[in-house]
Formats: sequence, structure tokens, C-alpha cells
Amino acid sequence: MSISQEPQQAYGYGRRHLIFINGELINGTRIADFLKPDDFLIGVDGGTNHIVSLGLTPDVVLGDLDSISPETLRIVQDKRIRTLRHPADKDQTDLELAIEFSLRLAPSEIVLVSALGGRVDHMLANIFLLNRSDLDGLLVSFFDGSSRIFLLSGCMEMRIEGVKGGTFSLLPISQNVVVKALGGAQWELSNEDLPLGTSRGVSNLFIDESINIALMSGRLLIVIP
Repeated sequence: MSISQEPQQAYGYGRRHLIFINGELINGTRIADFLKPDDFLIGVDGGTNHIVSLGLTPDVVLGDLDSISPETLRIVQDKRIRTLRHPADKDQTDLELAIEFSLRLAPSEIVLVSALGGRVDHMLANIFLLNRSDLDGLLVSFFDGSSRIFLLSGCMEMRIEGVKGGTFSLLPISQNVVVKALGGAQWELSNEDLPLGTSRGVSNLFIDESINIALMSGRLLIVIP
């Protein structure tokens, strides 16, 4: 296997990055339908098993490789897939290392696949990684084949598709969250503060098939169960 700590120049540069983690993959069919031909696939240790199970080939594999299956590892080796192996005794999670690797390639978007479910501490650590300042202004989301979670940070606007009558929640993960505008929802907002820890944004509804939200400051999660 090729072992390196630096990304190859222009390797995956500027593309949408899907980072597969070793969490629960609820609906593999929806993930497969979601993929685009030019997506850059990063397998984070056992998350590589999910990529292979979908009949796909990762562009790079990263981690201490303690949860990748022997069968998947053989495929990785046989296909000479670039592998960035890290020691098990380290200060960062494999996902954090994968995000740093991805950011060095200036992705157009990051989608964290199967990062939810499983151990609660792992799931919360994955979510709290979204407080990294180097993710500001970048389109970042979670997707497990069922639930979607989108990150809004700083001054940012987004249109999010959903199902008419479907539920979504707004969850602040930082101080000083101000929603400039929320349209297309049962309960709309205008220049509203959402303090850290508030439940005010929980269980809103799509009145059509999309919502439009403009964030003025802070970091906010839009959760679609």
C-alpha cells in the first residue's frame, strides 16, 4: 500500500468529497442514488466497508485500519488504492484527520456519510467537529441514507429541499446564532436570536418542498430526520 501523509497535488482537488465513516448506513440505495460520477470518495477506516458494499471504489483510505474488514483491505491492496495509515495511539479521531486531508484539497462540498448512529460518544464527537473554524462558509452535511444534517456557519444562505409537511429542526451549536430569515416553513423567522441550548427551533415543518434560510452569524445545524 502507498503510505503518505500529504495529498497528491490536484488529487480530488475542488471536487465534492464524500467521507464514509464506520457508523450506521441506514439506506445504501439512497446513498448510491445520491452519488455523482465525479465525487471523491474517502474511506475512513471501517467506513471503507460501506463504500465497497455499495459496489464502489474509494479514491483514498485513511485511518489506523483497526475496523476495516480483511476482505475490504484485500480489495484496497489489490487495487493499489492510496492509503494514509495513522497510528492507533493518536490525539485526533480518524474522521478529524480525514476532514483535514479533505480541506487541503479545497473541496467544493463535504458530505459525511454514516457518521451518525452507533456509539453516542462517537456520534457527538463527529457532530461537534462542525465547530471547526476552517469549515466556515463551506457546504458541509451529514447523510446516512435517511437523516440529513446541514451546517450553516457565519453569514450564509441556503435552500434546502424536503417533503411537504415534513419535519426539520434548527439546532444552534455555538453562541451568537442569529437567523436573518427563514422562509417556506410553518413557523418563519426574521432577525431572530437562537441561544445555545434553546429548543425553540425543534420540530418545524416544510409548508412546501423546500425552505430558504439565511444565517447572519454563528453555527447552526438544520436537521431533517
